[in-house]
Amino acid sequence: MPYPNGLQVHTLWDEIASHIDSTNDLLSLALTCYIFKELIIPDHLEFRHIRCDFRRKDVWESLSSRPRPTRGIRILDLIYEPEESVRLPRSLGRDKPDRALHINVSVTGENIKLFKDALSCMTYLTVFSWRQYKASFPEIIDISRVLTNTTHCLEALCIDFYWMSALDADRTQFENLSVWYLYGLKKVIIRHPGLAAVRMIVHLCPDIEDLYLMYLSTTSLLYVMQYGNWKKLRRLNLSLNFTPASTFVPEEPDITMIIGFFSRHDNIESLNLDLINIPMLNSLPKLRSIGSEDLVLTSCLSSDTISGLVHWQAPIDDINFETLPMMDRLETFSLSTYEPCESFFVSFIEKAPNLKKMYLEIGRDWGTDVAEILVNSGQCSKLTHLICENSFSFGDLPAVDESPVDDSDESLLMKRLEICKELSVLPALTYIAQHDAELYVKLKRDQDGKYSGYDFVTFQEINECPDYWGDFFFDLLNSE
Repeated sequence: MPYPNGLQVHTLWDEIASHIDSTNDLLSLALTCYIFKELIIPDHLEFRHIRCDFRRKDVWESLSSRPRPTRGIRILDLIYEPEESVRLPRSLGRDKPDRALHINVSVTGENIKLFKDALSCMTYLTVFSWRQYKASFPEIIDISRVLTNTTHCLEALCIDFYWMSALDADRTQFENLSVWYLYGLKKVIIRHPGLAAVRMIVHLCPDIEDLYLMYLSTTSLLYVMQYGNWKKLRRLNLSLNFTPASTFVPEEPDITMIIGFFSRHDNIESLNLDLINIPMLNSLPKLRSIGSEDLVLTSCLSSDTISGLVHWQAPIDDINFETLPMMDRLETFSLSTYEPCESFFVSFIEKAPNLKKMYLEIGRDWGTDVAEILVNSGQCSKLTHLICENSFSFGDLPAVDESPVDDSDESLLMKRLEICKELSVLPALTYIAQHDAELYVKLKRDQDGKYSGYDFVTFQEINECPDYWGDFFFDLLNSE
């Protein structure tokens, strides 16, 4: 039926759907009637999140030839196939990793052109991620110009490998780089950022809320400390690029500079630092999550800040049994150690009875049964998640000097599932994960809370909120 101004009903609903950001809302609308289902699922839901290799010329050619659904893409995640999973609309005909890309398929000028043509159609793009590809400076300029001229909605930039290393390689052209799309960014993650990239983030991104800069040089770190001024900054993750690893210990005037940075950012709720020592901080009243794999951070915090911590990632040296009773709000704890520490773990469980989530990375030579300690402790009545990088019960493994563990062994799997049943005596325990065996289990309970079996689940379901041990960008690329 004709509609005013020559619009068709189908066109009108298509326009409305293109402005809906939430995939849950889109799905709800699609389920209301057959017409909406046929319109929204193939042309909107399946186009909201694209994940594939940059070298897929056929994908960019198909997207640029279909500008109407392509404009609805919200998340564009460029990965390295075939190591990672692909996410493409079924209408493009390919939703599996391309094994041929593993055979040294190089990037050509045609790749760049087809990609820019497709990118120019993505007017509602909010998340742009590029991983595992070393871009040249001309490519950065070309793609940045397209982003500047196309999208006005970009909120998150996730550059996970080498993307901006070329900025330092060609500093003479840096000022020619068109990067106006950066002004609206709220989330930024960059690995291996050079000083030029750091300057760009510091001076062109005033509204950043979540910032992750990994493998910084000391010069770049001090530049962030001196000039960084993000009024809305809530989550900060910084690490240094040292080989071999060594810790940066600031001296005057660096200490004054670092204290000044944190006093300007008193809204920080989550802080994760690696290889960076910081002075005493009294200016983070909202801090709820803190983490480091190698530094003693809690000694830098005031007693009021420590008492407010909810999520804590710590090396074993940072765990002070005198301060633990102050952490009555602590819900999530992450520990990485390869040292024997059975007595420590038993004492920790007694001092932190309110834990809900626990992440453990413990070497096999530790020789202690985590499951047995938890079951016999009489504590941990509120624990809902137990996530172990290695085995949570060393009784199911051969001795360290014996042959490697065969995780496909059915008897070994059954033994591990039996341990899950033993752990079910913890009344609130719901999820158990063992990474090295890729074993992810959800315990089932009856109405009385008694164990009634288990379901296998994905790690994404278990790790529903990874903020606790610092990987707060883990869910950046996950749609609803």
